[in-house]
Amino acid sequence: MPKAAPDLPPSSLPSVAAAPVASQLPAHGRIRYRVDRGDQGFEIGFSIHDWEVIDGSYRITAVTETSGLVGFFRPLRFEIESRGRWTPAGLLPERVVTHQRGRATGQQAEFDWEALQLRIDGRPAQALRPGTQDLLSFPYQLGLLPDLGTGRSLPIVTGKKYADFRVEVVGDEDLEIPAGTFHCLHLRVPGVATTELWLAYQHAMLPVKVQHLDRKGDLYVQVATIIEISQEPQ
Repeated sequence: MPKAAPDLPPSSLPSVAAAPVASQLPAHGRIRYRVDRGDQGFEIGFSIHDWEVIDGSYRITAVTETSGLVGFFRPLRFEIESRGRWTPAGLLPERVVTHQRGRATGQQAEFDWEALQLRIDGRPAQALRPGTQDLLSFPYQLGLLPDLGTGRSLPIVTGKKYADFRVEVVGDEDLEIPAGTFHCLHLRVPGVATTELWLAYQHAMLPVKVQHLDRKGDLYVQVATIIEISQEPQ
């Protein structure tokens, strides 16, 4: 996730209410991604995202692991969990935590919406701004915003940082990936590092491709290979 661009305006997201609403996503789902380094299809691992929405609450988990020769010589496994509530404005994170190979990394954040305070491990409490997302909830929240086509600025917690990120609209694209062919909205989050996302229109605006160019110039690409979603509405 890139660093925040300077001089961004405050988020234009409306204040969120606490009352739960019906999910715009299927109640349960899973996306399995192939993780490549570079844009030539050099596979280095996989990532599995699971989500569920029950009684006005949500839980999203992501497990990312190296595989093949990369996994043999450099075995890595990261786990992220985001929990929170559904509201008229979409996702309302309450807690996000990261583990590496089963151990806490110290990257944990608590969202106290009643006191409007954000608590990140090892740092003083900060004022919590409306519409704040965490690194895992962010791609799913994008698909829930009704006027995303105009571009937005979102406050996001990434690791131990909290800042505004600008979301730019690149346009509509047809994307052919292992999971199928999708008509997508292509978005870009620019900065010192740049993240790009492709949200599938006919699959609840789920992120079917995510591309990240880090500050060192290394490119990492996630493309969906399997998408499993429940058919019943929440």
